[in-house]
Amino acid sequence: MKHITVPVGELSTNCYIVWDETAKKGIVIDPGAEGDRIINEIKKLDLSIEYVVFTHFHFDHVLGYYDIKKYFPTLIPLVSEKEEPALFDPSRSLLMYANEGFEKLSGYKTLCEGDEISFGNEKLRVIETPGHTEGSICLYREGILFSGDTLFSGSVGRWDFPGGSFKDEIMSVKNKLFTLPDNTLVFPGHGESTSIGYEKKHNSIVNSI
Repeated sequence: MKHITVPVGELSTNCYIVWDETAKKGIVIDPGAEGDRIINEIKKLDLSIEYVVFTHFHFDHVLGYYDIKKYFPTLIPLVSEKEEPALFDPSRSLLMYANEGFEKLSGYKTLCEGDEISFGNEKLRVIETPGHTEGSICLYREGILFSGDTLFSGSVGRWDFPGGSFKDEIMSVKNKLFTLPDNTLVFPGHGESTSIGYEKKHNSIVNSI
């Protein structure tokens, strides 16, 4: 499995392009803005994109999707089943903070705990991690975790937005993410990459509870 990070938008959201190098099939995780730029990176890699996966449905993880969908009309958007209310509620998707246009998401499929997203011969497993939002998810395969806004380097995602819960956030990190092997590399929705082992030792927010 290969991946690159494309920081996008005013909030520097980490969009990830992840692919099977042999099959040249891939997915896009959290295309928060600058869809044309993400498309250019996909074209450079000569990839076929099968899915766009939203770790949660906040505007800064979503708005680049619509341009990508126009370029790859057969791709399917994937979102947690528990995140569906945010698809139709601007207060939950935080659209009041967005400076770009928004269209209703259509043709999507929903994800639940343990579901696998396959592209080529690669797979990522869904881990439900409520806290930042009710329907936040992370994506995992051995050695790699795409953590969305659940776990950051030295911190966690905000929990004070609609649908957020500090208690759920900490429980998600401690009871799910911190049970992964210490050498698991963590690629978050914002900021630098880290590892599970490092965060278990040094994440002051999680360790304060």
